[in-house]
Amino acid sequence: MNVINNAINNYSAEFRKFLQSLNGSQDPAIQNIRNDAFFSVQENGFPTVKDESWRFTDLTPLFNQPFNLSASKGIIKKSDIQKYILSDVHALQLVFIDGKFYKEFSRMINPGQSIEVKNLAEVMRREPQKVKTRLMRQEDSFSALNTAFVNDGSYIAIPENREIRETIHLIFLSAAHKNPTVSYIRNIIDLGRNAQVRIVESYYSLYNQTAYCNTLTDIRLGENSKLEHIKLQNENLNGFHLGRLFIDQQRDSRFHSFSLNFGGAWVRNNLFAKLSAPNCKNLLYGLYMGHKRQHIDNNTVIEHAAPRCESRELYQGILSDQAHGVFSGMIYVHPGAAKTDARQNNNCLLLSPKARIDSKPQLEIYADDVKCTHGATVGRLDEQQIFYLRSRGLGRQQAKNILTYAYAEKVVEKINILQVRDLIDEILLERLQEDTNFRK
Repeated sequence: MNVINNAINNYSAEFRKFLQSLNGSQDPAIQNIRNDAFFSVQENGFPTVKDESWRFTDLTPLFNQPFNLSASKGIIKKSDIQKYILSDVHALQLVFIDGKFYKEFSRMINPGQSIEVKNLAEVMRREPQKVKTRLMRQEDSFSALNTAFVNDGSYIAIPENREIRETIHLIFLSAAHKNPTVSYIRNIIDLGRNAQVRIVESYYSLYNQTAYCNTLTDIRLGENSKLEHIKLQNENLNGFHLGRLFIDQQRDSRFHSFSLNFGGAWVRNNLFAKLSAPNCKNLLYGLYMGHKRQHIDNNTVIEHAAPRCESRELYQGILSDQAHGVFSGMIYVHPGAAKTDARQNNNCLLLSPKARIDSKPQLEIYADDVKCTHGATVGRLDEQQIFYLRSRGLGRQQAKNILTYAYAEKVVEKINILQVRDLIDEILLERLQEDTNFRK
């Protein structure tokens, strides 16, 4: 408890500094929302390993590290970030460094009248009424912290009957040079009736210093809308990443999600999806690849609150060295949600005897006439398959790399954005080569 109390005291001091830095420039209603959010942090505190949803993830490393809100000043050139930008000349790309929007590095092509793709700070300053209610989301103390400290992020609103063919790419970069820094990022995404779009969130580190990213993405899908959402996290191995994704789906909407985690020393992802009206479809795919001493925790909740909805969830893990993975998945079927069709699977591949996984798939069903399954598998590479590849002239490590790559491709091949799929393949191959060199 002393660690948590010290953390709350440190956050209190930082919050006072943050309010002073705003210098009264915020809309009074938003300022009240910030104050209420931070008060809830002080009242409720933070979870511990005694809380069931945090049983396998210790928050002590996060609380023991002092983080500064003000990023270290450094000279960032366009060439520094070029490799993180999609080569698609038609993609809309918003670049954020240490949580702040950089217009000069962004590609703000006007996708059409009435479509809004903006940075959140601008909306909070000029049109606060659009985001006030969305900033009140405070499911836990970390969401409340995000609300209290949020400085920037994205605001995306697609009106009804509009299909955006261009990919929207949100790039979040950490550029800490000397002192550990923290960024609080908020993304608000609204799709109107019959709207359709593809959105990619990417998280990288420009340097190898320690940084902490607290990010929250809040999505609402209107009737018959479609969204493919990809979150790629590949920060450095000194980084802390705490992400939350909230999805609310209306009738006949389709949500296709990918959570891809390769970087970070300490990573926690919370995903909460609510299928609020009939005939929704929710597809969740995850790939997490940890090595050395990485800790990667994925916690998902899918609420079937209406009849005739379908959800599919597949998370694939690859852990080597002393990496630790956690998967906790809940499918909750509400009373009256008849004809629910839900499937959940978590599979994990352990490449070393010291790598470990804690997997907890769960079902709670309070309705009749449903089809729900869940399961988890943990295993190692098949020696017979390795032998077969070696009999064709491959070395043992090369054979293991091919099988590991094929295992990851079960998720990667489902990505519809070709450029992103190629990018993930590059990251996979680089990681496999790095691990091969490490073991030589």
